[in-house]
Amino acid sequence: MSKNVLEKAAFVFATVVIVSAVWFWSLQIESVLDLLEMAYG
Repeated sequence: MSKNVLEKAAFVFATVVIVSAVWFWSLQIESVLDLLEMAYG
């Protein structure tokens, strides 16, 4: 494989990892906020 193809693949992989991490983190924050709302009204 050429260097250009590897760079594009690495960029796509990194983008997917970052987007999935942000999505997972936002779900965790939402869960914590729901828990706090139940606890403290």
